[in-house]
Amino acid sequence: MLLAALSWCLAGPISIDVETLDGATLDRGTRIRLEYMLWQVSELYSHRLGIDYPRTLRLKMTLHGDPERFRKAAEAVGLQPWVGGWFRGGRDKTNEAVFRAVAEPELVRAWLHETSHFLVSYGRPAPNWLNEGLAVAIETSRAEGRDLIVSTSPRNRAVLVREGGGSVETMVLGDAPFKDLPGETVSTRYIQAWALTTVLMSTQNGAEALKAVAVDYRRTRDPESALAAIERTYLWGVAALQRDLDAFAKSPPATIVIASTLKGPLSSDAVWTNCPDGRLVRTDVGCGL
Repeated sequence: MLLAALSWCLAGPISIDVETLDGATLDRGTRIRLEYMLWQVSELYSHRLGIDYPRTLRLKMTLHGDPERFRKAAEAVGLQPWVGGWFRGGRDKTNEAVFRAVAEPELVRAWLHETSHFLVSYGRPAPNWLNEGLAVAIETSRAEGRDLIVSTSPRNRAVLVREGGGSVETMVLGDAPFKDLPGETVSTRYIQAWALTTVLMSTQNGAEALKAVAVDYRRTRDPESALAAIERTYLWGVAALQRDLDAFAKSPPATIVIASTLKGPLSSDAVWTNCPDGRLVRTDVGCGL
């Protein structure tokens, strides 16, 4: 059953153990790209959400090669069989992200979504709408220099145009776990959470409100505190955010720039190198290999 068990610790803040099952494989190049993406997102969340990460982030990645076994594993943890993966764990538990072996673009999307939950878990508790909204935003993103470019998929666009962005107050105060929502509403709620989170992340005004939400909710565990943080820090308050969300949903842009405000080099700059041939390698390995 177990065809491979790999362990490679970076000389830095990420340690990932990969377990491949039933013929699944993960080549070294893909693994390096996944680790680099995780590092980039951790720096974004540290800055934008005020999450204090440990010196080393540890994560187990399980990759299933048998779709039927993956489906049964998903159902065993209470998830729908069509999920692309899941994360379980937390600060004081074994952190594990589980995936089905698929083509790299689909695996990357699932990886970004589930490892977003992993990174947010260090800032627990976090509002459910923020946790899921960040995960959907990150899974549709790409890095351009220091900035993050979030894309609007045709499906997300269609749902927003049809259903609207929803009520900010209802989203923030009615913060039920998404897995507990009725099947006919859960998909729309994911996309509306993505829209709200993206609107908050894409401006300096919104970024300040987003960090205030994360910090205040972590302290109080009260959805009212999240709404109060928005009212206090978003220019002209919740009503203005609602207008901005409605405008976003009415005509969703194809891409949204999450501009970096970080100064100086990123910690990843010292560890990762882009080679002239396009490869991404660790600096200590070098481009010559």
